[in-house]
Amino acid sequence: MKRILVVGDFIKGSGVTQFIVSTFINLDQTKYKIDVMAYDRDATVKAKIQSLGWQYHSVTPLHQNPVRFLLDWHSFLKRRAANYDIIHFNYSASWNYLPIVWAKKFTHAKIVVHSHNAYFGNHSNKLVMSFLLRLHNHGRYVISKYSDFQFATSMDAAKWMFTADLVNAKRVKILRNGINLDRFNYQPAIRDKIRTQFNLQHNFLIGFAGVLLSRKNPQFALEVFYKVFQKRPEAKLIILGDGPLKQELMDRAKALGLTDVVIFKGIVDNIEEWYQAFDALIFPSKVEGFGLVALEAQATGLPILISENFPSIVSVTKLVHTNTLSAGAPSWADILLNLPAYKRHDQSELLREANFSVTVTADKLNAYYTDLMRNSL
Repeated sequence: MKRILVVGDFIKGSGVTQFIVSTFINLDQTKYKIDVMAYDRDATVKAKIQSLGWQYHSVTPLHQNPVRFLLDWHSFLKRRAANYDIIHFNYSASWNYLPIVWAKKFTHAKIVVHSHNAYFGNHSNKLVMSFLLRLHNHGRYVISKYSDFQFATSMDAAKWMFTADLVNAKRVKILRNGINLDRFNYQPAIRDKIRTQFNLQHNFLIGFAGVLLSRKNPQFALEVFYKVFQKRPEAKLIILGDGPLKQELMDRAKALGLTDVVIFKGIVDNIEEWYQAFDALIFPSKVEGFGLVALEAQATGLPILISENFPSIVSVTKLVHTNTLSAGAPSWADILLNLPAYKRHDQSELLREANFSVTVTADKLNAYYTDLMRNSL
């Protein structure tokens, strides 16, 4: 049995966490012993991980104490890294490269680095961003030197995390984010249930799903909805997710007179049911490494309006409509108000045919792991 340490944020609502859990649970659990290392701490996710029989470890979150964050990493890897055959780092940026260096130093494990984004997960002030970008650019070379295998969710994510030499040599493997298609098949009864439960039967429901950070651009989604609402007063915006921008969004909704029609649901466990209830989804990201929500929503037959910043591989069905952010909120609103007539039906088989099933992703990951370990003999 091979022992794997899977490194990720492991916080509720995180796309990286969702990818890890749904993919690694589909690996042969008799072939792999899985531990996780969380670089944040979330009690709900910890309980979920432990319920799967995986061992949970964590370090002090960076935002709480940067020095303790690094000391925790160093101590853990020096004491425990030799226990693992593979250490799989799931990252959104390369500034946090020291744990990879230490993992290489203290162990004979194969080091896998997996890029899940095409820019930083959060945007801060210009001085901080300038420092992080310099650190990130240096980290790309360090990671490319110390990792044995490289994954990315898309080519944009590959170019963001790794050096041009690695990418051009086709050493970075694109591993698509698969989804549980049985969970996201369209069911009219569920649509009716949610809309009735929340008294939304007669509303035009626009959804937004994602962490409330600048890169996901929820402020723009709100401005677009305001334009929609001016022409369709029965419209409502349902925001699924949480994050630092929540209060700012609530204040803006109040200023626009939208308090009663913009509903903040937070992080939900039944996101697939909300997809069923929506009439359209707006996804105006400034940067996007992949866009798992776009796949999930398509499977349920939901029309989606995305920005130009999405990788083209997520546009599997004709339900995806693209617009540039520079076109402005009125243009986006017009698209939502004039979506083509469409009889809602399940699209999950199209995604299955395009190899976006999580079981396909897990099978490919297993094959890569097998080759990686074979080459180490």
